Amino acid sequence: MRRTWPMGIVAAAFAVALSALGSDLNTELLAAAAGGDPVKVRSLLDEGAEVDARNDEQLTPLILASQNGHTAVVELLLER
Repeated sequence: MRRTWPMGIVAAAFAVALSALGSDLNTELLAAAAGGDPVKVRSLLDEGAEVDARNDEQLTPLILASQNGHTAVVELLLER
């Protein structure tokens, strides 16, 4: 039987995997948003990460945070 994963889990795993590659602020922002870390999200935005950055699947930090139920991160991103 083939198992299908919820899209939020797949997106979060993808963002975290990209972050592990040591790429730029935007990639780190995507991972922090997917993981629900508002302190890291705020810090990255303050450092210059783009609030509307997109990953390879065209998902933004806001989409990733909302898919995973990270309300504090969603609110923070909407403020920016």
